[in-house]
Amino acid sequence: MIKNYAFILLSSVTTSVMLFSFLLGNGLAFLMFYLTPLPIILIGIYYNWKYSLISSLITLILIYLFNENLAIFFLVGIAMPAIYLSYLTMLCKEFKGTTEWYPVSLIFSKIIIISSILCIFGVLYFGSNINTFETNIEMTLNNMFELRPDIQNNLNNNSLAYVSKIVAPIMNLIIMFTLIINLWIALKILSFSKQLKRPWPALRLLNLPPYYIYAYIILLIGAMFSSGIFQIIFISLSTALTFAYTIVGLSVIHTITIGISIRPLILAAMYTLIMFFLIIIIPIAIIGILDFNFKIRNKYFKSTR
Repeated sequence: MIKNYAFILLSSVTTSVMLFSFLLGNGLAFLMFYLTPLPIILIGIYYNWKYSLISSLITLILIYLFNENLAIFFLVGIAMPAIYLSYLTMLCKEFKGTTEWYPVSLIFSKIIIISSILCIFGVLYFGSNINTFETNIEMTLNNMFELRPDIQNNLNNNSLAYVSKIVAPIMNLIIMFTLIINLWIALKILSFSKQLKRPWPALRLLNLPPYYIYAYIILLIGAMFSSGIFQIIFISLSTALTFAYTIVGLSVIHTITIGISIRPLILAAMYTLIMFFLIIIIPIAIIGILDFNFKIRNKYFKSTR
C-alpha cells in the first residue's frame, strides 16, 4: 500500500514539474509541457482511474498554491481528459468467458470530442465575438513576443491577422495530438514492461463512428457559409475531423499494404510527402472517409483469406 501511495505522489510531483516547465521557454521545456498528461494516464492505466483522480487532486493543490488560473487550466485541460482516457482504456466487461475491452476506435472518437469541446471553450475564453477574439489573440501574441522578440521581427501586421485566424484550428489539433501521443506512450511503456493488462490495440482497424461523416459535412458547410466567431469554431472543428480521417486513412494504407514487398518504401514515401507537402493529407483523409462506405479494409481481409 505504501508503494501505491509513493507512485501517486511521484505522479503528482512529476506532473507539476512538467506543467511548470513551459516557463523555461526552451524546446525541451515545451516538450515536457506537452507530456504533462502522461503520468496521470500512466498511473490510471497501471492501477485504475481512481489513482489518476487522487494524483490529479494532489497536483491541483500544488499548482493552486502558485497560480489559480493555471490550476483551472490544469483541471479542465489536462487532468479531466487524462482521467477519462485512463478510465476508458481499462473499461471492460466479461462476455461468455472472455474479456471485451473498450474499442480503441471509440477511444479515438472520444479524444476528438474532448479536443473539440476544449477548443470551443478556448475560443470563447478569448472572446464571444470576432473583434474581441482577434484583439485578445493579438494581445496574447504580443505578450509572447516580449519573451521571444526574434519571432516578432519575422511577422508583420498581416501575419498577425492571419495567425489570429488559424490559432483555433491549431489549438484543436494540438490538444487532439497531445492526448493521442500521451495515451500511445503510456500504453507503449506498460506494454514494454509487461504491465499492460489489456491486449495491445489493433490500430490497423482504427475507425470513426458512422455519424461522424454527417457531422463532418455539417461542419464543412458551416465553415463555408457562417461568419465571425461561429466560422472560427466551425473551421477548427472541421480541421480536427479532417486530420482524424487522415489518421483513419493512414490506418487503411498501413493495412492494405501488408504483404507488399515494397511496403516500407511506400510508407516512407507517403510520410515524406506529408512532411513536406501538407496538402497530401486531403487525399489520405478521403481514403479514410471512403473506408466508411466501401469498407476497404474488410475487402482486403476477405481477399487475403
